[in-house]
Amino acid sequence: HNRISLINETDSKLLYISKTTIDKSDGSFKSQMHSHPNLEIFIVSEGKGTLLFENNTKELTVGSLIFINPKTVHCEISSDNLTFYSIGVNEDNAYLHGSFKDMIIIENLSNEDYNTALKLYEIIYTEAGKTNNIILNLFDSILKIIERNSDVYIDRTVNSNYSSLVSRCMNIIDNYYYLNPSITDLSRRLDVSESLISHKFKSETGKSVIEYKLEKQLSEASSLLKITDMTIVEITFAVGFTNTSYFTKQFKKYYYKSPREYRKSK
Repeated sequence: HNRISLINETDSKLLYISKTTIDKSDGSFKSQMHSHPNLEIFIVSEGKGTLLFENNTKELTVGSLIFINPKTVHCEISSDNLTFYSIGVNEDNAYLHGSFKDMIIIENLSNEDYNTALKLYEIIYTEAGKTNNIILNLFDSILKIIERNSDVYIDRTVNSNYSSLVSRCMNIIDNYYYLNPSITDLSRRLDVSESLISHKFKSETGKSVIEYKLEKQLSEASSLLKITDMTIVEITFAVGFTNTSYFTKQFKKYYYKSPREYRKSK
């Protein structure tokens, strides 16, 4: 196991790259249950094994690109000379489109995309500690492969007006309002207490998490009323409400018109 620091600047997103080989036969390196304060994105280059986490397992094979979100306890176990490269990314989180709760995500790339991504990892490993711009450009290329060929996106949005915690909460709500995330959901996903989220969100935005989420849902509903022919019932469920009467009541309270009246006025 060899880890090399990537960028020296303290505000850099990139922290390190490591190369790890777990040889079951000689026991030269054995992973223990552990976690990282940062997002880790790693790619299997040889062999195969298993990723153990929360009493679950996921298979690791050549072609796999793995996203381990911050503070996720896990362990890599080799079944056949498992070798992988890992990049540590500060403050970012990985999300599946359609789900914000997954803490570990495994994507299997096509042969072409896998070979390209692996080559980029290898070059970053070789260039570590040398030219920062090259490393950043190579990492951006990896992100483009991820965005183009997987169901995963990396949250790299930074709102300088808010703390990292509040920015991440806002990002989840902005992208997953239709799944109606609760404070409990946010707490579990970000591994912080509900009281801390509630306090910091209110103090920084002037709104509660529930108020912010409701405004987002109603704003999206107003857009759907203006630009689509969806029925009120369809819009109700599309933005995360489960009761049309409640949706109508909240919409009228916010826009001073019922959804039907709002649509006619536009």
